Amino acid sequence: MLCEVETKDSPDLRKSIMGDANRKLLVASCDALEMWQHVLQFNITKMKEHCLAKGGPGNTIPMCFGIDSLMAKGSRETQEKIVADGYAGRSHPVEALSIANYMRSMPGWLQDWPFCVIGTNHLKDEHNTSSFIKTKRTPGGTSLKFQETFEIELRRMSDLVFVDREGIQLK
Repeated sequence: MLCEVETKDSPDLRKSIMGDANRKLLVASCDALEMWQHVLQFNITKMKEHCLAKGGPGNTIPMCFGIDSLMAKGSRETQEKIVADGYAGRSHPVEALSIANYMRSMPGWLQDWPFCVIGTNHLKDEHNTSSFIKTKRTPGGTSLKFQETFEIELRRMSDLVFVDREGIQLK
């Protein structure tokens, strides 16, 4: 199950990577932070109900839920404020608080189930002007790092061009 938040869905690319598994993938386009949270929660609940139904397999079916990406869209509150004001001024970190509250609840929903949640986020380089130390941060607040089990960082190395295909070399 994929919550597509970036509005850059590419079914052809996904099929080229996933092959036949792509036909089993449910993709939901999400227009706000609250929507991916709702879609994810709804599908976790429905999958549990399906597995626990009379004659069902119980908590034995592995399931992967994906969010691409966690901070691709702002909250509805932020989006409505921008429309009302006509510009994106400074605001309280609504998104970070929403994600923190949501992520603190999630482990209980997944406990004793062979479910995993994979979320992508964007890694940003920051330069501290007073100490000249380079740091990295991801949008969405610090609770994401606290709740994650592990983190994978990908970096583009180079473009690959072959006679019959193209690709990207990653580190």
